[in-house]
Amino acid sequence: MISISNLNKNINKSDLSQIFSKFGNIISIEIFLNKEKDNLKSKIKFSETFEAKKAVEKMNGKHLMKNILKVKLIEEKEKEKEKEKEKEISNSQFKEISNQIEKISFKNKNESNLSENSLKNLIEIRNLPNQITTEEVKTLFNVFGDIISCLWNEMNNEKIAVIVFKSPISAIHAKEQMNGLSIDGKNLSIQLGIKKNEEQNQKKLSEKIIDSRCLVLRNMCEPSEIENLEEEVREECNNFGEIERCHIYIAEEAVLVKVFVLFKQVSSAKLAQRGINGRFFAGRVVVADFYEEIKFFNQDYSG
Repeated sequence: MISISNLNKNINKSDLSQIFSKFGNIISIEIFLNKEKDNLKSKIKFSETFEAKKAVEKMNGKHLMKNILKVKLIEEKEKEKEKEKEKEISNSQFKEISNQIEKISFKNKNESNLSENSLKNLIEIRNLPNQITTEEVKTLFNVFGDIISCLWNEMNNEKIAVIVFKSPISAIHAKEQMNGLSIDGKNLSIQLGIKKNEEQNQKKLSEKIIDSRCLVLRNMCEPSEIENLEEEVREECNNFGEIERCHIYIAEEAVLVKVFVLFKQVSSAKLAQRGINGRFFAGRVVVADFYEEIKFFNQDYSG
């Protein structure tokens, strides 16, 4: 693998592939914003080490689109260290983000809505490439300031990133400069704060299942984090009305769990859906949808 720095901001993967493929078979190409300078950097992985060495030998110091390239070989040990460093999130960082979202978590019964003023140092990023990783997102955005955490939400089969900066100014600058940026043919959609479920989607959902006493809560936690989950869900849902059953379901292929809650009254389920949907729980944004009672009673948890 090789790293390339001081790339012109107008270069893309296709350009790099055309230039560097003459040195060997390319497995992957990654492009990032350079957090220190107003340009791009890239990592290119070749099938063989000798191909990477040849690319460094021929391209280091060369001019490309008026920029002088800095090309070097990334040794395997160095590459592993970089990966570990990017993945590392300390306990203190988790504590800091937990403190910031406490006001809108399950633990606070008086807060049920999110707005742009809720967390001014937070941005929501939509329309991301499907294969993008947490490390790649953080690399793109840490040029604007220190990042406390990068969280993930999934809504309507769309992958959404939520970045919390230490400073609100960083969030504002990130939105101003990155909104609309094209990555792998997709234009990023960025806004300050968390966007609640679109009113139109909620209306369609209500029309589809209008008299259900059952809710399904998604995006709450991973299977390894379900300890005390039922107790916490019951405690929160009892604020909206009496519940009959609470069932935690983990599909074999699932990354996240589903929690099904059956209320005694339809009115209680409706209150809970409005109160819980879009709230934070364990660093995730909860998605609360109505669920057909007949499916729930038949133990059909596929929906």
